[in-house]
Amino acid sequence: RGKEGSEAAMVLHEELDKMRASLATMTGELCKTKEELTDKSKEVDHVSGTVEPMKKELADSNAKLAESTRTAGELQVQLEEATQKLAIAAKSGDERVIALEKASTELENSTKEQNKISEKQAWDLEEAQTALRALHSAVCKQGPAPVLGGIGIALGTETINVKGKKRKMVKITQVASSGPAAKAGVQIGDLLVEVDGRDVSNFDVKQVKEMTKGPPGSPLKLKAKRGANGSVYEVVLERSGGTGTSMASISDASSMQGNTTGVVSKELTASERGKEGSEAAMVLHEELDKMRASLATMTGELCKTKEELTDKSKEVDHVSGTVEPMKKELADSNAKLAESTRTAGELQVQLEEATQ
Repeated sequence: RGKEGSEAAMVLHEELDKMRASLATMTGELCKTKEELTDKSKEVDHVSGTVEPMKKELADSNAKLAESTRTAGELQVQLEEATQKLAIAAKSGDERVIALEKASTELENSTKEQNKISEKQAWDLEEAQTALRALHSAVCKQGPAPVLGGIGIALGTETINVKGKKRKMVKITQVASSGPAAKAGVQIGDLLVEVDGRDVSNFDVKQVKEMTKGPPGSPLKLKAKRGANGSVYEVVLERSGGTGTSMASISDASSMQGNTTGVVSKELTASERGKEGSEAAMVLHEELDKMRASLATMTGELCKTKEELTDKSKEVDHVSGTVEPMKKELADSNAKLAESTRTAGELQVQLEEATQ
């Protein structure tokens, strides 16, 4: 029994040692597992700490993206409005330019017409003044004052090139529509070469003008060139002046006396001559007053038209000044839209990366 008890105790001790060894091993594994678990917990805590900022950053990115999208939408609306305004302004500007061009053309045509009327009235006035001087001489029982007629032109100068050298020539700048020159086909811009066979290339405007004057009805031979490179032509004119169409009494007296101009018939008494002269003078004064009134009216209309043209020009300048800022605003809007689009693209990339 003692031997069996000893053997049984030894077996128990061996098993107990094995169990202690196994327990020690398990304890080591448990400690190791606890350490691994602690490391894993720390790693989880670290990952959790990283995920929260990422969630916050993702939310901020979403908010920025939404704001950028809203801003892009507003910019798109502003861009469309600016484009519509620009189109309307451009259309309005085109219409105003067309209206201005039309007004300018009408003004030019009106000015030409008024110039023609003024030339005719000036020519009639010159004839009337000549007739009045002749009448005054006749009424005062004096010999007829020297009466000089013209051909209805105004002169100036033009510099042309002749064989490589500059040369000044007398040029016709205006032609009275009812004067002898116009009836003979003389035109504005023609250059005078000769007057009554005399070369006028070295004469000034005043000298040539005097050469064109002479007794009414007397012939005048002109040699002229149609423009600097045009053909040369000759024409014989009959000087006008001395009687006006409205001075019937003087014309009748002139016809009674043959080729005498502005002399009242000798058969009339002094009283009759004075009465006739007074009546003719009154008629002439009335016509002169009408001419002055007409010239004043045309001058006023011309000034008014020029003011309207100035206002139209200012209006066009104002429209042009409005269009330029609108173009700049449109360019700024396009730049902002491009920047917003680029920012939205970058945020989209960041969002995809955060999601991954």
